[in-house]
Amino acid sequence: MGVDKLLATLGLIACLLLLARMAIGPRRRRRLDARLQQTAHGLVQRARALWRQQRLHNQATRETEALIRRARQVQPRGRREGNAYRRNSFDERDEAPDGRERKDH
Repeated sequence: MGVDKLLATLGLIACLLLLARMAIGPRRRRRLDARLQQTAHGLVQRARALWRQQRLHNQATRETEALIRRARQVQPRGRREGNAYRRNSFDERDEAPDGRERKDH
């Protein structure tokens, strides 16, 4: 089926639905219109929620990738022992602010 036949079919369906709407009574027409408005509003809300969720997901992905990239660029200040990093500063003796060595307790 080509695009022109598809559009013609959709137009025919729309015309038949409008004709059926005109055939029903005014009370049913109001209820139908209210129901269609509710459905349309719900669909718009869902589309907005999906759009927002996708946007936030993309933003979180970009931030995570940037964080991982920054973490990989930082030079380690220690050495790896098994599955843990041991900082080089643990090997040096700490000095007190006044220059004396700290006592081990």
